[in-house]
Amino acid sequence: MKPILKYCIAGFILLFNLSLCSGLFAQTEAQDTLYLKDGSILTGYIVNPAGNGTIRIRNNGGLVMYVAAEKISKMAVHATRIEKQGTSESRPPQLAEERIAFGLRAGAALPFSYFSAIAGSNAGFAKPGWTAEADIWIRISPQLYWNTKVAHTSNPFKIKAFAREFEDYYNVTVTNSFAGKWLGWHFLTGLSSTRVIDERFSYFFQGNIGFSRFRSPAININAVDATNYYISSRQSSSGAGISVSFAAGLRFLEKYTISISLISSNPIFSDSSNQGSPFQQPFKVFNLNVGVLLFPQLKSQLSKS
Repeated sequence: MKPILKYCIAGFILLFNLSLCSGLFAQTEAQDTLYLKDGSILTGYIVNPAGNGTIRIRNNGGLVMYVAAEKISKMAVHATRIEKQGTSESRPPQLAEERIAFGLRAGAALPFSYFSAIAGSNAGFAKPGWTAEADIWIRISPQLYWNTKVAHTSNPFKIKAFAREFEDYYNVTVTNSFAGKWLGWHFLTGLSSTRVIDERFSYFFQGNIGFSRFRSPAININAVDATNYYISSRQSSSGAGISVSFAAGLRFLEKYTISISLISSNPIFSDSSNQGSPFQQPFKVFNLNVGVLLFPQLKSQLSKS
């Protein structure tokens, strides 16, 4: 099994185990309960236990229900809830209640499949690199968000492996070599589906489509054979194409995130070192990210408007 597949499988297993553990923990934790005068019982998380007139309770699916205070006969709030005098809520607002949130993430960009492969080679020449993302989440239903993000990926080129293949193909000895990096800028938009595990954990699945621009690495190779000295160079070139992205992740305390995503594209490059002849280069990268959600003050104001 290729190392990249091991990394990706390990990432999915990690997310699955975190979801399972947090879910099991949530099942053993007591929930808030509303006992209504008509005999109905509602369980979940009471958002505003000290609210006047209307009590809001969020069920395990993330749906918020509004119950008039005069319809309630008794309220049972979990003992670990710490209520402060003079406030209407005992915990920070949750993203499930907010209309908008902003996020920042960064992590490892792991090349996959034939990304950076040269014609005739069996594997790509891209190394693991790094990625950074900024996005905005806009809630359109209790469990559905419109998500738009901008991402950047940077992957070094495997110049040593490429030099060895160059030597075998041309029967020369490489004396010096240098290569730049694969750079990508991705503009993606789509939908995110979320599910609340408990008051601390939730998970999400995300699908995006958009546009990406790329910059291929410049490559320089100096080599010799028995009689001649060779200089082979390939200038950096620009490319663009339609991209798709799929992601899954966990949110903790609606502030921290961990996720794994795949960005895939088949951009067309114009190669200035080859008389402008275009070429297609597959781009597939798995991103393992950690991040934070920002602007909690803004989210709080929006949720109360």
